[in-house]
Amino acid sequence: MQVRSSNGSLKTRHQITEVRYFTSYLLISLLSVSAIWAQGLTIRVETAEDGSDVAYAEVLLRRKSASDVMLLTDDNGRVRISEKQQVGMTRMEISSVGFQTFELGISDPSELPTIIRLKKEDEVLHDVVVTTQYECQSARRAVERIEIIDAKTLDMRSAFNLREAVMHRMNVQVRQDNSTGSAMSLMGISGQNVKILIDGVPVIGRLDGNIDLSQINMNDVERIEVIEGPVSTNYGTNALAGVINIITKKGKGTDPGGVDAYWESIGRYNVNVRMGKSFGKNNIRLSGGRNFFEGWTPNDTMRWDLWKPKEQYFGRATWAYTGKKFKWFYKSEYFNEFLLNRGRPLKPYLETAFDEEFRTQRFDQHLQFSGEVSKKRFVQGFIAYNHYRRDRNTFFKDLVELESEPVTRDGANDTTIFRSLRSRSTYSFSTLHTRLNYQLGYDAGTEWGSGLRIEGGEKSITDLALFGSAEFKATTKLTVKPGFRAAWNSSYKAPIVPMVAAKYKMGKYTIRGSWSQGFRAPDLKELYIFFVDVNHNLQGNPELKAETSNNLTFSVSGLRKLKKKEKSFLKPSVTAFYNHITDKINLANITSDLYTYVNIDEFKSFGGRVNLNFLNEKTRINTGFGYTAINNGINTVGNGYFGYTEFNAGIIQNFRGNVLSASMKYNGRQRIYLIDAESAEVTERETRDYAFLDIQWSRYFFKGHLKMNVGVKNLLNVGNIQSITASGGAHGSSDVALPVGTGRGYFVRMEYKIKGK
Repeated sequence: MQVRSSNGSLKTRHQITEVRYFTSYLLISLLSVSAIWAQGLTIRVETAEDGSDVAYAEVLLRRKSASDVMLLTDDNGRVRISEKQQVGMTRMEISSVGFQTFELGISDPSELPTIIRLKKEDEVLHDVVVTTQYECQSARRAVERIEIIDAKTLDMRSAFNLREAVMHRMNVQVRQDNSTGSAMSLMGISGQNVKILIDGVPVIGRLDGNIDLSQINMNDVERIEVIEGPVSTNYGTNALAGVINIITKKGKGTDPGGVDAYWESIGRYNVNVRMGKSFGKNNIRLSGGRNFFEGWTPNDTMRWDLWKPKEQYFGRATWAYTGKKFKWFYKSEYFNEFLLNRGRPLKPYLETAFDEEFRTQRFDQHLQFSGEVSKKRFVQGFIAYNHYRRDRNTFFKDLVELESEPVTRDGANDTTIFRSLRSRSTYSFSTLHTRLNYQLGYDAGTEWGSGLRIEGGEKSITDLALFGSAEFKATTKLTVKPGFRAAWNSSYKAPIVPMVAAKYKMGKYTIRGSWSQGFRAPDLKELYIFFVDVNHNLQGNPELKAETSNNLTFSVSGLRKLKKKEKSFLKPSVTAFYNHITDKINLANITSDLYTYVNIDEFKSFGGRVNLNFLNEKTRINTGFGYTAINNGINTVGNGYFGYTEFNAGIIQNFRGNVLSASMKYNGRQRIYLIDAESAEVTERETRDYAFLDIQWSRYFFKGHLKMNVGVKNLLNVGNIQSITASGGAHGSSDVALPVGTGRGYFVRMEYKIKGK
């Protein structure tokens, strides 16, 4: 048989067969070479508990005389390591959020296991954070140093508001004004430079430049994330000292709800209720409660209280939807507080008095979204409306007939309203196996203020900003994160705010450092507030300049597993900081009763602290020592700096179902300053040192349904601390009592949990 070829020539069947054999041989040879070239090893990463796949786990191959290789498991928890990548391998490290890091020394790559099982991370080390991050991740992976106050710590302190949650922290000082509430400072910088967020949304309604910490309830809070140092690149104004982000519980099907009640011997009675329900991809959660405080004073005056009686009602409703790629979250929150300031009986007959009533209302709406628009590309954002209202009314009280009538004179009554509309969104590219991750976003908001305390009746400030940052993995150990923020402000020219942070992994230790600039425009209260009553004479200053700052932070933290004790860890850390603020805005005492806001040419603070924590499944022990030095621009002695020390210690011990906890914070001597406008004389007063000590015992009953906490707060019975004149003499030398605590209080807390499936 003959076959004609395409060019007209003839080929026999034998020739065609030879061509086919040769072609098959060539294909087999090519496939063999490709197989030899691509020969490698496929490893499956699964959980040790149930064998489920661990997707997107980070696989780091450390190699001798060659660069390290970073790989990522796929959706099925598998990763392929080629022969080329195996050359020179000496060590393999596999890690994923929520799991312990797997480490394996390698002498012969041919002996690599094909299945690797990761153990779930111990609860004490499972510290997931979201503040300033591109996506939810472990705090130990973050470039910034982020500290967490988790739900367990809040429970062991029976903290029911933000004041009690942070007052035992290092670098935090809490002050009390018994009409405007609790205020804080961070790293020596006053509270108007501390940005407080709830689920990423700024809290409005500052009085004397501060947010009242006692108005932020811890009911249904999952954790608190704290960043010390300027975060102006991410969050703009009011973030020169740092950010406190309160993360609320979003709801789970396994947590249908419960109720808890709290009683304290100083006259505090609280009750909270929560409930939740999941159906399909949706979760509805409701919570609310009432906090009541009958007032407290060191010496019974029969009427006047140093710490004013107050009653709070609050409620929150949330809806969460979890889709395949997107999550939606809506929150509606309401808060109402009534504070009564009963005046001292008037001389000579002590039959009448002036009383003040303060009512505060907060109404917040928040819609949040987050999701993955493509592989490892995320978007998230929110739109929020916040409403704050504070009413003050003065009454003339007849203490004999027990009748009262409103006082109508100017300044005796007023209403202040602040409203805020804000939107923020980010686009992020984030993956573990690439050198460069980045984030871009916008932040826009307008705040309105109205009332008799606002000059002209109503004012507004608008702020529009674009920001961005990038995380560049220069090596497997070094990550550098530069960032910027460019903003337009309706009242001030806002400069571009840069920052750069870095993290270096050195064995069991992590070194972090950052430099950043900050910008803070005066807010409506500082510019235009007019707050005059029997206890206050506070007036705004429209001539204020904006603040600018430079900040340096440095920290070294470690995590060492104790070989002799299973699942026991030591977490040592050392941190240091330096702040330099130009044109810092401070509240100054111009005369004996007049306070206003002024620009200080320079404000400087520096300091550091040392912490050593021990953790295992049954025990947590933390100790810390810190020192902070401040130069506020008006010091009159020495080199302008004054310093104070801090010390804290705490323990949580679990034994046979009982949990015993103790927490102590020592605050060293500090200074306050008074300025006489006529003589320009400065009086320095030094506050005495003091310490808080809380002790608590807790236990579950009825198969975990009922939990009881019993303890004592402020065991050392600290109430007022005395300040003594250190220098100058414009205001005399008598002691001034500053309220810091409500004395010793014994408490009982009962919590009933409805167990879910």
